[in-house]
This record gives sequence, C-alpha cells and structure tokens, in this order.
Amino acid sequence: MRRILTLLCVTFLCVGLVGCGSSDDPKEPRLQVVGEITTGMKSYGSPYYAGTVQNTGDGTAYNASIEFTIYEDEAHTKILGTAWDALADLTDIKPGQSTDFEAVARSLTTTDQLKYYSIKITYLTK
Repeated sequence: MRRILTLLCVTFLCVGLVGCGSSDDPKEPRLQVVGEITTGMKSYGSPYYAGTVQNTGDGTAYNASIEFTIYEDEAHTKILGTAWDALADLTDIKPGQSTDFEAVARSLTTTDQLKYYSIKITYLTK
C-alpha cells in the first residue's frame, strides 16, 4: 500500500510539473516586411530595395538584419547578387515597433535586375 501511495504521489508531482505552463515562457519576436517594397538607385549607381519591417510578435528582437538574394529569373536558377541592411541600427525592436530599411545591391547596376528575389530576416532575441 505504501508503495502504491508513493507511486501515485510521484505521478501527480510529475504531471503537475510538466503539465503546468510557466509564467516565464519566452516571448518570441516575429519580424516581417509590411507594406510595399520599392526599388531605386543610389547616387553612386547601385540599386536598392526599400521598405518597412515590423515586429508583430510578443518579444524583443535585436541585432536584426534583412538580406535579399537576387536572381536572374523567376525559377531562381542563377544568383545575380545580394542586398543587405542592418535593421534599427542593430538595436532593440520591441513588439509593435517598425523600422525602415534600404538594402543596397552594390554589385548590380540597374533596378531591372531586382525583379526576382527572396528575403531572409535574421535577429537575436532577449
């Protein structure tokens, strides 16, 4: 009988510890492009992408960047170049905050080359 009671107590204790959520659950940022991405030319002759990234999550992101991989065609068979920008000067982007970007494709020469791309946003969490 003592063995059964001990087993039941251990079982309830394990279920209670595992089954209960913690108020310390980590909050996660979610950075995403909002609105339209536009293109233009810098005065020194390189094309760029411009737009806005917003943190739609519930955690703070920092050290964030956006990178465009630019392709020759819609099938993404050949990479022409990349464009990159640090978001919010690598400082905190809190939930609900947004920041503008201007990612310059230094190795390209026209905005026509910016037609096909993929986007990667990276960041660290607090």
